[in-house]
Amino acid sequence: RPCRRRCSMERFVAESIVKRVEYSLFLRTLFGGRRSGVAVERVATLMRDVYFDAGQVIYRRAEASTHIYFIVSGQIVLDAPGLAPWTFGPRDGVGFLDAMQDASHARTARAATDVHALAFSVEDWFDVLEGHPELGRGALLDHADSVAKMIEVLGVARAFPGGHAPVPADLRRPPGLVERMLALTDSPIFARAGIQAVAVLAQRARPVALHEGAEIVLESAPREHRLWLVAQGEVALRRSQESEAGRVGPGALVGGLAVMARDDQSATLSAATDTVALEFSEYDLMDVMDDHFDFSKAIFAYMARERGRLMEIVAQERAPISS
Repeated sequence: RPCRRRCSMERFVAESIVKRVEYSLFLRTLFGGRRSGVAVERVATLMRDVYFDAGQVIYRRAEASTHIYFIVSGQIVLDAPGLAPWTFGPRDGVGFLDAMQDASHARTARAATDVHALAFSVEDWFDVLEGHPELGRGALLDHADSVAKMIEVLGVARAFPGGHAPVPADLRRPPGLVERMLALTDSPIFARAGIQAVAVLAQRARPVALHEGAEIVLESAPREHRLWLVAQGEVALRRSQESEAGRVGPGALVGGLAVMARDDQSATLSAATDTVALEFSEYDLMDVMDDHFDFSKAIFAYMARERGRLMEIVAQERAPISS
């Protein structure tokens, strides 16, 4: 009997180790080379296997967002009344968009086939992100790559349709620190960030005054890892192969976070009206993320909204829904 108990325990330990290795290998493939082994191992310890039969509801629209899921095998469909469905497969994550915005589920998730997934609590996910900033940076760059691909499909005019008639900027004097802070806090990307983090970025941001028609950067130019946020006025995005331009106004990050995914400039950026933009480097953004987790969470929420908005346009184009 002692031998049986010991052998049973040894077998249990061996199976646990094998399962941990499987988790780690899956996560390393999923996350790529941007994450440290320590971070991946930490995520692996907090995950659990879950299985859903074809047709089973995983979570319902309007329910609280408590878990995110990495799909190992199978397909999950997210749908909502009047909207085109979203379909996800192996190595996709489900539930992130709601979790990152600290919001209830916007869609119902249902297993389209038998599904094997790894479940991770939202609370644990944020704890890991806070403890391992490289995960946050990696998530940001992965998001940029995903969004860039959607913009390629849609074109800049569909991805950035502009809004109301733009109000030209007042170019007589550059915005001071307080005005730069207000411009940042008024922007959707930093709206949820704490004031200390915003103040740091505002100090590093350089105001750029642009007369109507002035070019910020040319298409295909080597990218210098700079970002521009429109404080006043409007910026146009033009691509040589597209007939229409995209437009973004106050509070918008020009081109979105997708610009971080490319080695060269994907569009010519120019002032559609007299414009004031705040210029800062990607490295400034990531430095503040590393030092202020509330700032990271604000950016994660923006990432979720940006990705959801573009996914909705792509889904509608692929499967138009009658009104």
